[in-house]
Amino acid sequence: MRLRVGTVLKLRRWILRLITVTLFIAFLLVYHLNQWEMETRSQWEKRHINNNWKYHYKNGNTVFQQAVGNTNKPRDIGRKQNFLGALVRVDIKDAQILKDIKRKKGKTLDWTKDGNISKMTSHEHWNDNIKHKLRQLQVDIFNQSRPPDSAYKINVTLSDTISLDRQVPDTRHLSCRTINYASSRSTLPKSTVIIVCYNEALSMLLRCIHSILNRTPPELLAEIIVVDDASKIQNLKEPLDRYVNLLSKVTVVRNKHREGLIRARMLAARMAKGDVLVFHDAHTEVNVDWLEPQLLYLQQNPSHVVQPEVENIDAATIEYFPSSGKMRGGFGWDLKYSWIEIPKYELQRRSSEADPIRTPSIVGCAVSVNKVHFLETGGFDEGLKIWGGENHELAWRTWLCGGAVVTIPCSRVAHVFKPFSYSFDGDRERIVSKNVMRIAELWMGNYKQYLYATVRAYKFKRINFTDADRESIRERKKFFQIKFKECKNFGWYLKTIVPEINIPPENADVFGEVTNDRSRSCFNVRSDGYIDLTYNCFITRTRPENELYIDTSGHLRYRNLCVTLLYPSLLLHVDPCGATSKIQTFWSMYKFAPSFGRITIGIVDKGKHKTYCIEQVTCVLEPFVDRQMPQAMPCNDANRFQLWSFTYKMDYSQVY
Repeated sequence: MRLRVGTVLKLRRWILRLITVTLFIAFLLVYHLNQWEMETRSQWEKRHINNNWKYHYKNGNTVFQQAVGNTNKPRDIGRKQNFLGALVRVDIKDAQILKDIKRKKGKTLDWTKDGNISKMTSHEHWNDNIKHKLRQLQVDIFNQSRPPDSAYKINVTLSDTISLDRQVPDTRHLSCRTINYASSRSTLPKSTVIIVCYNEALSMLLRCIHSILNRTPPELLAEIIVVDDASKIQNLKEPLDRYVNLLSKVTVVRNKHREGLIRARMLAARMAKGDVLVFHDAHTEVNVDWLEPQLLYLQQNPSHVVQPEVENIDAATIEYFPSSGKMRGGFGWDLKYSWIEIPKYELQRRSSEADPIRTPSIVGCAVSVNKVHFLETGGFDEGLKIWGGENHELAWRTWLCGGAVVTIPCSRVAHVFKPFSYSFDGDRERIVSKNVMRIAELWMGNYKQYLYATVRAYKFKRINFTDADRESIRERKKFFQIKFKECKNFGWYLKTIVPEINIPPENADVFGEVTNDRSRSCFNVRSDGYIDLTYNCFITRTRPENELYIDTSGHLRYRNLCVTLLYPSLLLHVDPCGATSKIQTFWSMYKFAPSFGRITIGIVDKGKHKTYCIEQVTCVLEPFVDRQMPQAMPCNDANRFQLWSFTYKMDYSQVY
């Protein structure tokens, strides 16, 4: 039966309508999938990617961009290449606002957040006239010319618009919030807060001061001493003086010449009136009841050193973020500060979330000490230049010579962790290298060889002591011998205070976490012996359970075990060294830098020699389907997933 022409036309129209509707539905699905994917990527980045800040500028305004590491996922072996899409994005909610923001006269923004909000306590003694003058001054000084945000490594443009008296969330544990300090305040010692600034962002410094005045009972605060360490930025001169003249208990002391953080702190410590010295960086903010638990602890333990639970102020958004409460202070063998997960034995020692946490070292941005004991036992070592190492020196001296170092979880202070925390006049690396060498000579004993092997593996860090340096070290040692009579050795400290830290073997060529250059993931040894990848590894953190090394005999080792291939799968597995295997393996590192390059493995299988490179892949083998794994693959010079870095290059020929 033939169809009529009209019927054919109607059928064609219905088919076209059906196609149009289908395409529209498909468009909606793709749109929503893309939205979901973007949100998923954002969450994935925040969980797994180490943030490396890059700064971009346009028309004098700052747009912060987070370089989040990998821009596509590793390829699936045996499948088509899987491109996830770009993961580099502007990671700030107000990026567009920042492009157009203008510091208009009188503009202030109050920051609030859902949940418990810390309360002001001390503004009551500021009369309305003073408050009005302060507001007028803020409008004036924040509109004055200053360096671009890149000079501060902080989004000062945004900071200048945020209230100096902003509220922040009370992030303490419930067990801390139930403690009432009212009855004990009259018996607690008074404190002097010491803040050293060098070319600091004025709004950050003033917010730091305001937070202390707002959240500290007046009877516990003797004074705030701000030491201007010969800053070159003009708004830290006369404008700062005008402002603090309206504040009670705040004094500005100015160094004629640059002294550095360590000596500037000691200058203020000697002139302080308080019984307790509280050293804070200029880009910090205190939380509710921050001071009382520190004073209470030091009143009972004057020979100890305390620090608060240090939280985070985002350098781009100036948002206040709570601490996880799971980390304590440690160090790497190059003596860089690192965060270490609180071990089980320390958690079991505590009976309450309010109990102090013993910490091997301190972060340095917020620390409190008993003034008399601190000065009598040497204070900060003024033989250290500018910045670097003073936190470890104070912590080690305290532990080794009869005291203890603790974190007070009921005290919360937030800090901006900037890419470069302090400015230097001179070669930063050489100054810090000499500082940590001095600390090693003072306290590490025979363990100093590990510091020298890591630091001096790099030619630009090889610096020697002068005769004056050596004499200064001898005098410092002599002072401690007289003062303390007898201190424990560094071996006791490693075994008793921080037993989780691994000591590098003397036959190690490279040692530490093995981190992928593209994704920033690192090797993780599973309980079943296989090696997969984790994103719980960062430059500022140490996970001793992740540390491996390549020795001078061509073995990749994990503690006393060896890493081999489960041939022919080419996955990595940890086995007893010398175990029977179908193949022989020879590990090495083709280096582009002392601890960075391609990890290669040569195998001999039935007389045939093959060379592979370790690559991060998305595994397709059971039981690890879709899991990120390191796997032996054909070498490819253009593949950044085949580039790895160890934490340390070890060169024992450079032991000083």
